[in-house]
Amino acid sequence: MSNDRERLQNALGQTAACPEVEQLGRYADGAMEPLQQAGVEQHVSGCGHCQAEIALLRGFEAAEVRSEEQRPVEWIRARLQDRAQELYAGTAKPETQPWWKAIFATPILGRAALVLGCLLILVSGSLYLRRGPAPALNTSAGSGSEIMRSNDVVLIAPRGDLATAPALLEWQAFPGAVRYQVQIMEVDRSELWKADTAATQIALPDAVHARIVPAKSLLWQVVAYDAAGMRIGASNPEKFRLSPQPSGR
Repeated sequence: MSNDRERLQNALGQTAACPEVEQLGRYADGAMEPLQQAGVEQHVSGCGHCQAEIALLRGFEAAEVRSEEQRPVEWIRARLQDRAQELYAGTAKPETQPWWKAIFATPILGRAALVLGCLLILVSGSLYLRRGPAPALNTSAGSGSEIMRSNDVVLIAPRGDLATAPALLEWQAFPGAVRYQVQIMEVDRSELWKADTAATQIALPDAVHARIVPAKSLLWQVVAYDAAGMRIGASNPEKFRLSPQPSGR
């Protein structure tokens, strides 16, 4: 039974190469550039997880709003747009279109935003919404300054530029985890090596050492699983590289 469950998890579980749900929504709408659309399609064709996500998105999009729901839906739409205008009041007009227009311009994401808006309005109805520019978030991988979420596995080493090639990968223990899946990737997220371990570190095999050469950046990521084989946490992809050799040596 446990082997069947693990095989199912491996077949349908999310990997580091899976696109974000926003990208899947744009792919399902055919709203990507042709080259990017073809790249996502190549991944989706062999990924059970992404195929399931797209099926859910399309099923959600196909659901019709009943006549008695039409007025509440329109009210929620207007409230979301009003709140978005409050957030941008008194600030410089952004060079790109506001996020709320981009969301409502995409059919799948627009419908999902309405449902999320219902929950947000019910929860935050008594809260005061402060005016001001939205804070900037650092989204670059491997910078070492990402904001950690409660389900993040914290990576220890290697990170950034290294004087010598690392002998092992090391991370902090994650609460409730009995197994970790470790993955090393190229910067384009193509997989180089993957292994499972119950420890919080793992030695790198010779085949991986051969790929760690000066000035070549690599990514690594750790996913935590509980005793039932369910994914309970994951790290942000961390970038590292062996420092370039000084010229003349």
